[in-house]
Amino acid sequence: MKHAILIALAACGDNAQPATPDAARIPDSAPTAACSATLTGNVAEITSSDALCPKLLPAATMNDTLIRFVVASHVMAANIGITIDLGTQPTAGAYSSETTQIWSALAIETAPVNGACIFTAGASSVPAGSFELGLDSLDLGAGTAHGQLALLMFVLPRTTEQGMQTDCGAGTTELVVITF
Repeated sequence: MKHAILIALAACGDNAQPATPDAARIPDSAPTAACSATLTGNVAEITSSDALCPKLLPAATMNDTLIRFVVASHVMAANIGITIDLGTQPTAGAYSSETTQIWSALAIETAPVNGACIFTAGASSVPAGSFELGLDSLDLGAGTAHGQLALLMFVLPRTTEQGMQTDCGAGTTELVVITF
């Protein structure tokens, strides 16, 4: 009797193939990052990351709004920090090193025996470098912005403890373009 029940249960099963997942639900690749950076000059790199997206921050000593970028390089051992003062009532539009009085960009990549390559630009830097910032949109409440930044930095070698100039590469400038 037990055998008859088992045979009956086995006969009840359907021989259909298991369902395969719908191809439309399986992404072809991971979603792309919202922001990307291209470095050209002594460092050649293209990187994408949500961490590259800028933050809108209040200035500590005035009622201005700052836009802050942090570019983490996989080639350089240092991050590039970029800060631009957008003024008291920022709007979408064009900003540049010619129209903005307070801005800076800096990265210091150390080299053996206390040498360094200093990537610098800013209103108080010598040489100053330059930038062009196009803001397509900004949301002060959310602290977000969308657009593109093109930044020209100078590469300055620092002398090592042995008196040797650090080799920072053949060029003296670095162009950083961020799309956000």
